[in-house]
Amino acid sequence: MEKMIKKKRHAETIDIYVGERLKEMRKMQKVTQEFLAEKVGVSFQQIQKYENGKNRISVGRLHDISNILKVPFNAFIEGFDQTDEMAQAYGLSDNAQQGLEGRPLPDQDNNAQNYIPKKEIDELVKVYYSLDNPKLRKSFLALGKNMAENMQDSDG
Repeated sequence: MEKMIKKKRHAETIDIYVGERLKEMRKMQKVTQEFLAEKVGVSFQQIQKYENGKNRISVGRLHDISNILKVPFNAFIEGFDQTDEMAQAYGLSDNAQQGLEGRPLPDQDNNAQNYIPKKEIDELVKVYYSLDNPKLRKSFLALGKNMAENMQDSDG
């Protein structure tokens, strides 16, 4: 009988993305790895592996984590389809690279008007996820979009 050779698994893009989102949301909620690990029933090292994309998070465990962090379940995968487009905007490709201190807006020229400091992005996301009511979140998002459209209309 042939021996089965166990291949070392490499992190998949989705695993890394979900792990990064987990880390962002955990930090925004000011939750430690230790606290989250205790609530989920795993070691804090396991949380580290999830956040680094080294270990996959099961759907059930991800659901538990979303409840603990009080974020929508889909928040962990939201925007994943846009990662190729965003890779260039976040300096992960060969073109249009920016420094780490801020991020340009996707699909727009990389001029000073389109520069968004990371701190402002983090604050907006924190406010968005602090709203427990999904209708309020939707209204908050609509308000932001409406303001941006009005700014563009007044500039043109």
